[in-house]
Amino acid sequence: MSPSTGTPKNTLQKQNTVRFSRFLRLRWVVALGISISVGINIFVLLGVYIQTAGRQSLSAPFLLMGLLALPIVLTYAERAAVISGSGDILGLAAHRGGVWLIYAVGWLLMGGYAVLIALLSWGVAVHLNILTEYFFNLSLDLPLLATVIIGFSVLSKSSGKRRDWKSLVRYIFLALIVLLLVIFHDLVNPAEAENPIDFLGNTRQTINIAAMMMAGLWGIHFIMNVRDEVHRPTKTLLPAMLLTLGLGVLVGVLAGLVIVSYGALPRTYAPLIEIISGGKFIPRGVMVIGYALFGGVISLITLGIAIGNSLDVLGDMSKYGFLPTEWQLNTKKYVNTSIKLLIAISFFSILIINTIPIISMVKLLALVPLWVAALIHLPDAFSASLNLPEKRFPKLPFHPLFLWLSIAIGFFLPLNLKGSYWWYVAIWAALGGFYYAAYARKRGLIVRQQEVLIGELPSSALTPDDERYVVLVSITNPKTAPALLDIGARLAQAKDGVLLALNVLSLPDQIPVHLQQQSAQKTWEDFSRATQQAAGSAKALVRLAPDTETGILETIKEEQVDLLLIGWEGERLPGETDRMSILDLIIRRAPCDIAILRGALPETMERTLVTTAGGPHAPVALSMGQLLTASTAKGDAKDGQILLETVVTEYLDAEQKNAANARIQKTLNVVTKPDSRIVPRIVEADSVKEGILQAAQNVDLLLMGVSEKGFLEQAFFGGLPTEVALAANTPTMLLRKKNISAAYSMDRIWDAIDSSTPVLTLDRQAEVYRMMSESAQPSIDFFVLITLAAAIAGFGLLQNSAAVIIGAMLVAPLMSPILAMAMSMVHGNLRLLLTAAEATAKGIFMAIMVGVIVTIVSPIETATPEIMARTAPNLLDLMVALASGAAAGYAISRKEVAAALPGVAIAAALVPPLCVVGYGIGTSQLGIAGGSLLLFATNLIAIILAAAVTFLALGFTPTRSDRGELMRGLKVTLISLGAVAAILALTTISTVKQLNLEVKVKTLFENEIVTRVAKVMETSVQRRGRNGFIIRSTVIAFADEQLSPEEFVALEKSL
Repeated sequence: MSPSTGTPKNTLQKQNTVRFSRFLRLRWVVALGISISVGINIFVLLGVYIQTAGRQSLSAPFLLMGLLALPIVLTYAERAAVISGSGDILGLAAHRGGVWLIYAVGWLLMGGYAVLIALLSWGVAVHLNILTEYFFNLSLDLPLLATVIIGFSVLSKSSGKRRDWKSLVRYIFLALIVLLLVIFHDLVNPAEAENPIDFLGNTRQTINIAAMMMAGLWGIHFIMNVRDEVHRPTKTLLPAMLLTLGLGVLVGVLAGLVIVSYGALPRTYAPLIEIISGGKFIPRGVMVIGYALFGGVISLITLGIAIGNSLDVLGDMSKYGFLPTEWQLNTKKYVNTSIKLLIAISFFSILIINTIPIISMVKLLALVPLWVAALIHLPDAFSASLNLPEKRFPKLPFHPLFLWLSIAIGFFLPLNLKGSYWWYVAIWAALGGFYYAAYARKRGLIVRQQEVLIGELPSSALTPDDERYVVLVSITNPKTAPALLDIGARLAQAKDGVLLALNVLSLPDQIPVHLQQQSAQKTWEDFSRATQQAAGSAKALVRLAPDTETGILETIKEEQVDLLLIGWEGERLPGETDRMSILDLIIRRAPCDIAILRGALPETMERTLVTTAGGPHAPVALSMGQLLTASTAKGDAKDGQILLETVVTEYLDAEQKNAANARIQKTLNVVTKPDSRIVPRIVEADSVKEGILQAAQNVDLLLMGVSEKGFLEQAFFGGLPTEVALAANTPTMLLRKKNISAAYSMDRIWDAIDSSTPVLTLDRQAEVYRMMSESAQPSIDFFVLITLAAAIAGFGLLQNSAAVIIGAMLVAPLMSPILAMAMSMVHGNLRLLLTAAEATAKGIFMAIMVGVIVTIVSPIETATPEIMARTAPNLLDLMVALASGAAAGYAISRKEVAAALPGVAIAAALVPPLCVVGYGIGTSQLGIAGGSLLLFATNLIAIILAAAVTFLALGFTPTRSDRGELMRGLKVTLISLGAVAAILALTTISTVKQLNLEVKVKTLFENEIVTRVAKVMETSVQRRGRNGFIIRSTVIAFADEQLSPEEFVALEKSL
């Protein structure tokens, strides 16, 4: 019953029922992977890496690249073998991602494949140019030759010839063997360099080059694209990916060693050929020809595979609705369609090869697989558990650790790649965003609905300007279905709107898509009949989704729902967990009004009770009462009565009466026209719950707003309204209005953080709180340990011994009362806060005094590097303190990771700065004392704030009456942190300027000495005064060479 929308549903089902013959063995899959990981990183781009790195050795970047790529490879392997669907990267994106994520991944891949094709064609051109130079001494125009190669490759691909896997694997392994022979030959018999240099180690440059080398991750993409054709994928994919990564790193490390043994910087794009020397058994010419020939062959093979994969990406983008339907690679029109797509691919690749510099192309090529990996793993990283089978291989531990590692590496590693290539990224992203908003989003939603939604698609029948009121009834419990459909029909009729009935179907991901759709179709047929019997005007929908809340929320967004109706009988809904109920999640996230019904409504309602405490949801309850009473009262609608009630639990004096009337008036402000049915009244009772329950005995329906809680709370669905709903014998409806304020965005951000952290049981929370309360009380042990820790730290600082200082950090007990301060803020316990603050203040005073005494009695008064390191804090110290506070709060709350507490104590470093304050006072150097005191204040404030937020995320919450104390404490801490951050920002700017100047002085000095008379072994630069520096250097002078007096004067002026 799916309407025609340009992509017939039966076509989608036919595509989903396609099955591949799993014939690719391990060696074939590995060959496919190394064709790009070795082909692109060694045969094509090794010269680019060398020219970019300069004197930086390439072995370390290759090793770092392998280490950083490992989490991405493992997370891919965990999903690749068990997730059904098309065997490409987009299939993984479609597994848990929404329309925007599928489109973003596809758009990135489209641009990435265009760059990959351009670079591979350029690589073929480089190797052809080597042969023409060798045989004919003729140098070719590489961009022009690459353009011709793209044209011939596209023509070859358009012929539709099938891949001969055996031949391809043979050529790939032969090329690898030839490459290894050349590398080992150069290692054993290196050529003599004309201008030898020393290769250096530079950490920043290592990271930059390693980021560029992530272009080798396209080999993992190539493997992912054939995962449906791999024999025994659960046992083959992981070894294949690890071998691909390992071989790529191994060959890269060996190639880097060859360059170092050569001792000079090659000047061509084929450095391994440039440094080949003649051998005893193999002439140099044979090695050059073999290297160039097989390098060109492997690049040409990979180019053909890349063109085929880009065709698949474009076809998939069309299948998902983002590109015109005519671009789908169906069997009947495959040749014509593929020719059109190949022309588009060749056009963009030729444009890239002739307009974008090679170095920018390399950076773009590395960026795409990193960002794609980060986007694909993003939905699972925010999920408390993976929707994957328990018995899978590999099964990564510590969810979501590896996911967040992959995301962090994917998003942040490309930021090390500086240069103009970001302009190309911005242009491609802007084009993608414009196209998505103008065309792709709407079409993608329609196709997505056809895949996951069974039944009539109401949004396809509505025009964009249609503003009809849409009521969605979510059937999660068959017991509540009749009552929900009945009230939904009444509301839709009163609003002249549309009624949708939704049943979410969650099936294991391992079931193929076409079988899931068949099951959903059968479910829809039964569900549609039941819906028609209960409410003839309702349109029945069955949605395939990973879980109930996801299905409901996606339907709300796609159908632009105005009101969600959901039933609740006090028990858990299907799929709910201990952490958070489905209603909690929906109330937090649904972008529409929500009505939760308990009980069945009578056919006629003459008296409706609306309770208000002046909250934001009470007006919605009043509007619902007006609507229902008007549509169901006997005879004239004016005969109905709506009681608007507020409960007062204290003596009703004039002040209380005015406050109650203000709450009622705030709720009445939603009424635009006078309504005589509304009867405001103030009720006195011993408790709010008792007052509401007593008034609800004589009405047909009770309406209340849900609990309004701040974004730092665990849940919205709970509190007094739910207690009343459970106790009342009257049908009850809880309502929440649509929230579009800025606070709602904060709710979403906090919800994402909260849902990704583990939940603590109430017993564990009580145990932690009791432990914090005890640690806030300063005992004799506390004072003994703080004294000993300060003494150890003081002597360690004066001895400049990092090991001794670390020992003092482990002994210091100061972290316990500081964490107690954070816990007291969360619980709003002012008494505990004062006790913990007193203990902290006493500990601070004792540590400073011990530092003063140690300084006075010690014969050493010189400020050591360990002392000076704690006198100029910057923003990095603030970041460390925030992370330490969060780690401390998490470790002390979770028994499973309590072993991390000593490491947290080391990272926090509380006592050493206080001892430096004592040193500054003892030596009358107030500048040192002030700087170190600023460092301690930074640590103290940041730890309290980070630990408090961590406690909140783990489930610690204040009582309703103590929430004000929590918010006040957080505000004071945030203001203090802002003030400290402003000071640290100024010191950071000053420090960076000084370091940059010192680096310039050192570089200028070393370059002048190296290029003239000596070799510099070690150099240190220290500032002296405002404009002076002291340079200490160890140099080895060349024989019979020294600087003349005039050269010394010139060097001094330059410095």
